[in-house]
Amino acid sequence: NDVVPDAYWHPGKFINRVELIRKAYQWFLAVNEDEDIFAQRYMADLDPFYDPPVHQLIGVGYVYLDSLTYLLQIHEKPTIVNFKGHVMGEVEVDVYPILASLEGIDEDLNYETEETLLKKFSGESLQVSFTARGARGLPKKLST
Repeated sequence: NDVVPDAYWHPGKFINRVELIRKAYQWFLAVNEDEDIFAQRYMADLDPFYDPPVHQLIGVGYVYLDSLTYLLQIHEKPTIVNFKGHVMGEVEVDVYPILASLEGIDEDLNYETEETLLKKFSGESLQVSFTARGARGLPKKLST
């Protein structure tokens, strides 16, 4: 069982935290044990009991980008699957191709009947905007 609860600290972290606790106590004594002054002046980033959330890989989801060759926007909700193959939820993703030569042109006014292929714009700058709009169905222990 390699899973260690978050409440346990490895020895190096424990020693560091004990030192932070000592400094906090010394600071508390320096303000004559006045809780209001201590709360106002003590910096939250020195809190020995706070661990900022860390990034964690939940799983992977695939968005196929073939539609970008036709300069089409992609709106997908790929399933997030962890390394064991279990479904962990889904993420809503938007992918937009942006060509510098077409930027600012109203698409409704420039409707083309033929396909707009990316190869017609060879040599031009293409930017791709990826937006994660949200996620659903994630396990509660991973949702903060």
